[in-house]
Amino acid sequence: MLLHEILFFLVVGIMLVSALFVVFLKNPVYSVLSLLISLSCLSLLFLFLGSPFLAVLQMLIYAGAVLVLFLFVIMLLNLQEESARTTKHGVLIPVGAVLSLTFLGLLVLIILSTRHLNTPTATPIHITSVADLAYALFTTHFLPFEMTSFLMLVAVIGAVTLVRKPKESDKR
Repeated sequence: MLLHEILFFLVVGIMLVSALFVVFLKNPVYSVLSLLISLSCLSLLFLFLGSPFLAVLQMLIYAGAVLVLFLFVIMLLNLQEESARTTKHGVLIPVGAVLSLTFLGLLVLIILSTRHLNTPTATPIHITSVADLAYALFTTHFLPFEMTSFLMLVAVIGAVTLVRKPKESDKR
């Protein structure tokens, strides 16, 4: 096995373990730090694919700005470690498992049924500079770009709304 293959599998392994830590750690600050490791590994994968520009963007935008925003929201809301839940949802776990397995089965069925189709691949956009990328982003792909920013705004507002503790005046 070559050195770049070993490095690839090492980075992917670190990324998967840190992604699991994001989900399973009880302290939200540790989860964000694990997400930082995962996004840094993704940036390294972009470097392995020969795209240093995307690697830098990944680090600046996601690992930089978005994670700082997450940390700011966590510190603003003063979130503590997640305590053990005492609610009893005995029927929800089997129902969730059945629905998840049904969804997985449908996904596998769709993938297997579309293997024989000869679908054309998307035409690549020939972008050679940052100016070309900016032009394509703000002309041809303006609507998806703005919808993504709106979706991120809604996600942050939703997270703050879900975690916010109601005031005494809101309880009435």
